[in-house]
Amino acid sequence: MKIVFVTGKGGVGKTSFSSSLALTKASEGHKVLLVEFGPKPFLNYIFSKNKVDKKIIPPANLEIVTWNYEEVLIEFIAYFLKVKTLVEKFFSSPIMKKLIKVAPSLRELVYLGKATSPYRNIGKKMDYDYLIIDSYATGHFLSLLRSPAGMMSAIKKGAMHEQCKTILEVMKDPEKVSYYVVTLPEKLPMIETKEFIGSLQDEFNISPQIVLNKIKQPLRKNGKTAFEQEYSEQIGHQDNYASKMNIYKSFPYFYDLKLSDLVTSMTKKLGDNELV
Repeated sequence: MKIVFVTGKGGVGKTSFSSSLALTKASEGHKVLLVEFGPKPFLNYIFSKNKVDKKIIPPANLEIVTWNYEEVLIEFIAYFLKVKTLVEKFFSSPIMKKLIKVAPSLRELVYLGKATSPYRNIGKKMDYDYLIIDSYATGHFLSLLRSPAGMMSAIKKGAMHEQCKTILEVMKDPEKVSYYVVTLPEKLPMIETKEFIGSLQDEFNISPQIVLNKIKQPLRKNGKTAFEQEYSEQIGHQDNYASKMNIYKSFPYFYDLKLSDLVTSMTKKLGDNELV
């Protein structure tokens, strides 16, 4: 199974790309699990099994889930203690609920533990070819990756230390995990993306693929109106920004109003291109 993390600044099309990638892999015959971190299920705006909603109906080999933090934590601890009812009772106490909410990096660590569990032989078996995760935005994503090392520095030995160590090993293995950063061809997003990628490489030796979204297409005929001149300048700026980075895949500016229609357009654009 290949684990795929998709990140990007808010509003750049991160969720749309995650969904399109999952649909593309499913269309190739792979069994795919598309995941988002709870509590708000944004993928519900794209997918539905109800034809009346006029959203995308996922194929049988594409499963879509939202991971809830507390449920995943209980599942993880119950795996070691073997008695789920006791674990649920323990975590249902008001004191433990408050502790879980304020424990530093615990949420991020729980999600990473779940994602990497197939390679660490922990918990339930995930029988999928691809685990595609619509993850946190770039700023929070760094906190996600830093959580195992942070816990290891706080807990020098024992089971928790070893769990964090194996999580980090999986996350750094390019044979097991791929990373995609979605961005826009604009100055600020490109600068932030470059800085983010630099942090990934310096801290974790991770080199992600860059997905450039909402590329403006040149006008068929450049005129002299204020709009045409300004638009041509924008084209020049975006080409300049894009030339300074190694772009793996780019998407044109789709003018679809509904998220489901946008994802459909992006999926068609992906076509047979091998992304992972």
